[in-house]
Amino acid sequence: MIATAALAHFGILFAAYLVTGPLRATYLDGALGGATAASIEAAAFAALSIVSVAALLPRLHRVWTARDALLIGLCSIAGFAIADALVATVLCGVPVSRHFARFSTLPGLIQACGIAFHAAAPWVWLSEDDPRSNLESIKKAVEMEAWEGSLSMRVADHAGAHFCPRPMRRP
Repeated sequence: MIATAALAHFGILFAAYLVTGPLRATYLDGALGGATAASIEAAAFAALSIVSVAALLPRLHRVWTARDALLIGLCSIAGFAIADALVATVLCGVPVSRHFARFSTLPGLIQACGIAFHAAAPWVWLSEDDPRSNLESIKKAVEMEAWEGSLSMRVADHAGAHFCPRPMRRP
């Protein structure tokens, strides 16, 4: 399940990168400047990250633990780094060291922030529903439900005849 989710999350980022990368490099860098073009690309990554964690990943599984969500993000960014290097070397003929050196420039740092946001999105968005992180509130809700259930049963037992004379205690 985690591998499928990581592959789906990676696929969204990589598809966006295959569209925005050439668009940014060909048109936006020259027209708007590198930093602005990279910001537009990072915003696209962020928007698609939210779509992934809000719509796609919950369809694969309802509750993700914090560990699962973190693994999804880490696997997707690792897959992206490998695929990015392969595209740069195989399709563009750029050496890997030169390709990754772009992250030392301002546009590259902006792009890296968008990619990092995409990697962190599952952990930030999905792990808040981790049942283990909210165990105390779940216990209180179950106790409250049990108490309310016992109250309604006692009232139903005595309905019409008389009300229960002894006071009920909360757990």
